Amino acid sequence: MSKSNAYAAIIEETFVSKFEAGMTRVDFERSDITAAAERRGLSRPSNPGDVVYSARYRMPLPAAVQATATADCEWTIRGTGKGRYSFVLTKRIHLAPNGADGLHQSSGRHSRCRNDVCAWR
Repeated sequence: MSKSNAYAAIIEETFVSKFEAGMTRVDFERSDITAAAERRGLSRPSNPGDVVYSARYRMPLPAAVQATATADCEWTIRGTGKGRYSFVLTKRIHLAPNGADGLHQSSGRHSRCRNDVCAWR
């Protein structure tokens, strides 16, 4: 099994082992990562933090995790302390690149956004 497939299986197991219907936040710790690997019969990751980092920044969350999200929402992973994390159900956003001049046209008006603050001109 490739490293990315193993990481996805570990993340899925971590989530499924703690998730209950209706939850919007699922807390877990670094030790839960190694326990999930053992339950799946996988080698313990030498760096459990890399499993979480990969799930946050390098790969999409497994389909089994995203399938539990409500309409217009998606699961994300947030750090909540040293070796502590949470799957958090957040509103799905769609990001698209702006035009070459950095402007986005909407309803005949232009906006220029910086640091999550938009100003209409």
